[in-house]
Amino acid sequence: MTAKTKDILDATKATILALSLTGIDDANVEIRKVASDVGLTMPGIVIVFLRRVPNKTGVTHFVDWVYHVMVAMLVADNHDLTENETYDGWMESINNAFHEQRLDGVSTAYRCEVAPSDSVDRQAWDAQKLVGVTILRFISREPRGT
Repeated sequence: MTAKTKDILDATKATILALSLTGIDDANVEIRKVASDVGLTMPGIVIVFLRRVPNKTGVTHFVDWVYHVMVAMLVADNHDLTENETYDGWMESINNAFHEQRLDGVSTAYRCEVAPSDSVDRQAWDAQKLVGVTILRFISREPRGT
């Protein structure tokens, strides 16, 4: 993992913690290689780096890179079919915090696009867990050749 990627993941975690979501603190938010609940303090939020791809924009000496980061909320749910305002509120707060924003602490990340998932992970649901996923696409303007 590059230093830039680590900075983006750390800043993403800091932004989520700054939201002061009910029931979520530092022990519940982890940066991981994969979105897994193994060893996760539930309810929990997992931040995963997916990929870095070039964007079609940029200027002469700079290129825009897009860092794709998954934010997954994992909750033990016991197949509860009622609406849960707490968990829905978490994802809404996270989406709002990043949508079209700069990423504090990473000067090159000048914009974030948010792509929330609108489906339930069937495997997780069968295991009595609720999973909500948002993909954050951080656009970072960096010198060419780095």
